[in-house]
Amino acid sequence: MSKPWAKRDGLPGDYYLPFHLMDAAAAAYMLWDNYLPLGVRRWLGQELGLTEPRTRDFLAFLAGLHDVGKACPCFQDQWPPRNSADYRSHEQVGYLSLPTLLSDFAGLTDPLVDSIAHRIAEVVGSHHGEFQPTQRRHVRRAEGDVLLGGPAWHAYRRGIVDTLRQLIGPVPPARLNRPTAVVLSGIVVLADWIVSDTKWITNSQWKAPDALQERWDHTLRAVRKRLMGLGFVTSSSTARITTLVLVGDRPNALQRSIEDTFRPTGCGILLISAPTAAGKTAAAMVAADRIGHATGRPGLLMCLPTQVTTNAMWERARGFGYPPSPGRGRVTLSHALATAYPPYRHYCADDEALRWLNGPHRPLLAESSVVTIDQLLLAGLAIRFNMLRLFALTGKTLVIDEVHAHQPYMLAVLGRVLSWCGRLGVSVVLLSATVPAHVAGELTAAYLAGTGSAHPPPVEAAGYPGWVWHAVDGSFQKPTTAERTAMSTLGARTARIKHVRYPMGTRTSTILRYARRVREEGGCVAIICGTVPTAQKTFRALKGSDLDDTRILLLHARLPHRQRALTEAQVERMFGKHASRDNGRRPKRAILVCTPLIEQSLDLDFDLVVTDLAPIALLIQRLGRCHRHLRPEEDRPKSARVPTVVVLDPEGDRVPAQWLKLHSGYELRATRGLLMTRPADVVIPDDVDQLVQAVHDLGLSPFDEAAAAEWRGRHATTTFERGLARLSAVPAPQLIDDLAGMTHREVRDTDATTRLGIDDALVVPRWTDSAGLSWLDSAHTVRFPEGEVLTGRQISSLIDVSIRCPATWVQSLDTAVPRWKHAFLCDARVLPLPGRHPLVVDSDLGLVNGLKDDNL
Repeated sequence: MSKPWAKRDGLPGDYYLPFHLMDAAAAAYMLWDNYLPLGVRRWLGQELGLTEPRTRDFLAFLAGLHDVGKACPCFQDQWPPRNSADYRSHEQVGYLSLPTLLSDFAGLTDPLVDSIAHRIAEVVGSHHGEFQPTQRRHVRRAEGDVLLGGPAWHAYRRGIVDTLRQLIGPVPPARLNRPTAVVLSGIVVLADWIVSDTKWITNSQWKAPDALQERWDHTLRAVRKRLMGLGFVTSSSTARITTLVLVGDRPNALQRSIEDTFRPTGCGILLISAPTAAGKTAAAMVAADRIGHATGRPGLLMCLPTQVTTNAMWERARGFGYPPSPGRGRVTLSHALATAYPPYRHYCADDEALRWLNGPHRPLLAESSVVTIDQLLLAGLAIRFNMLRLFALTGKTLVIDEVHAHQPYMLAVLGRVLSWCGRLGVSVVLLSATVPAHVAGELTAAYLAGTGSAHPPPVEAAGYPGWVWHAVDGSFQKPTTAERTAMSTLGARTARIKHVRYPMGTRTSTILRYARRVREEGGCVAIICGTVPTAQKTFRALKGSDLDDTRILLLHARLPHRQRALTEAQVERMFGKHASRDNGRRPKRAILVCTPLIEQSLDLDFDLVVTDLAPIALLIQRLGRCHRHLRPEEDRPKSARVPTVVVLDPEGDRVPAQWLKLHSGYELRATRGLLMTRPADVVIPDDVDQLVQAVHDLGLSPFDEAAAAEWRGRHATTTFERGLARLSAVPAPQLIDDLAGMTHREVRDTDATTRLGIDDALVVPRWTDSAGLSWLDSAHTVRFPEGEVLTGRQISSLIDVSIRCPATWVQSLDTAVPRWKHAFLCDARVLPLPGRHPLVVDSDLGLVNGLKDDNL
């Protein structure tokens, strides 16, 4: 038997297998000392029934075992091929061999499927992101199985295990349940990744001592240095937000209540429900800091509904006491185009740790992260490496903003994630201005059920405005009576939701009436359209009208990436918190035509908002973008001194078909009925919760028999979407009976669905000049990449011009697309010349589909 190897590609030669296993064990050892927060270390020790030093030893032993399956003929000879019936992957070999190699760990339970040795084998077998199917277990055959190498290789594997035992001295845990095994799997995956870098092996390990103890001491030092370079250092103190976040601002009643009364003693779930612009985010930062201090888990994960809101929140989070410093304090940004966002790209440019953390599956590993909700939901889907995502949550407090803004499928998956948070001791803060009572109750109940309590405590309502904290021990906290009274005036004002019915086909002329007021009186107006084609048509009509001295902007999701980013930045400058006439940023006359991109978490302020009909919760969100900041009265047009949302709704009983693709028919009709039967004036905050529950609470009776049919249909749709979520989600922690159910081998993470019904594609335009050369722009200044291998500059240029659209629009282009070797661009489709396809890239409108229009 030749000297078994573990790594080969990119190295001066074969890297000895036991050395790689020692490297991984050292990585787990150092992760425990330098990265795992105190609260996570305590939790793992309690779960395993070991002291913290013994837990560290056991964790290092686990990581050291991860590649023991490479001691087999299939890996060492790289034969037979992977698609052969006789092939055994090294993950599978480790999974099948370890129960007999660790027979003294088996305990008194069934060694086949439920012993500690079997659970260790499951952890080892999952280090490439997938748990092994239990039916592959054949413990009695492991030693003599020819496909595993027979007795000789089994004896060698036993020798490796004995060497690791001698080096580390692990003690078997008293117990090893499945949820804990999932977290351990995530740590093992991370340890393996850290020490698998060929450059690090060459520079640090290639000439390390061969003697066992000397090499171990050297490797511990080398791995610790690598961890420091990659930013895997957890802050020793969590007291950094409470006194920082409110500096310069006078705290309002909500923030004072959290600061004065909220005193968590352990983990739990907090719901903060208050009007828009009520400072919920600042209150959440104070709460998260308190929770982190109480639980010993100082990290932060903020989740938002869209890329634009996530980008804006990342900018804010960098100022919430998280300045980057050597070894800690980095704030990662994660969504599909995060690394193409210029401020984040600049932030990461000279930081090796951030470049590493931006790799696949890694951004959540940072101490602080700001992500789209999709990145969190992936932890709840049965896909590869969800164990790494779940582990990444354990050291953090999870803050979910705009929790109301998700469809039933997403809420069902979110509920599954929250149940795992409850089981893993991860605290959660939910924020919303318009959350339906049943949604808040179901999410809180899912969290409490995950804790494993036989009798979960009843769910308390937060009140509006207000907050409520449910601790895992069954206790809860709420504001005092005096604080509730003070909060009852939070954001107090009288606003107006004006319902305007217009004859079908006259929507444009109706909007022009409001636009001409801007020309006459001045002011900043947002026109929120339900769909991109409607926004494009509205913008084109306004640009072609008599509004020559009015600035008109267009923002939607089908603008080329760079154009959209520049427009978003321009919108923030013109209508944001710091825009004023005095500093020249806020224009005298301006109209923003947009889709609902702006309704959540963006700090924009308009004098008037005109919007297509939408469910009442969204209308209230849009009302929050009207008179959001205090300005001198003379800065507002005379006709817009009262904050007003004008809701455009075509006459008749029919709801336009394009709106039904976006919202529940029942909620649209219920909102219409509500607006037609109540006064336009809305008292904030008194009326908000009543309006939301009237339309969105599943338990309330519908308006009439016609609405009852819609209501029953909504129940059916909700039930269907929740059923789909159950099929694609991981098992609930309290119900999991086989770790193989955590990962579905046939589903790639790139195929995972976090937003039901969203099936989009990436398109890249191609322009051709008279000489037949291809370009990325109509001005013919940037060449179109023809090869499969791309330079960094070519990748940036492609991302700059790329546009998202429904996949059905470009199905005919699928076979003619080059497969660029880049994670974001590998499935991009190339648009042909204008005139050869209905899709056209217009310099003002973005991507236009000539076959799609609206009849509003």
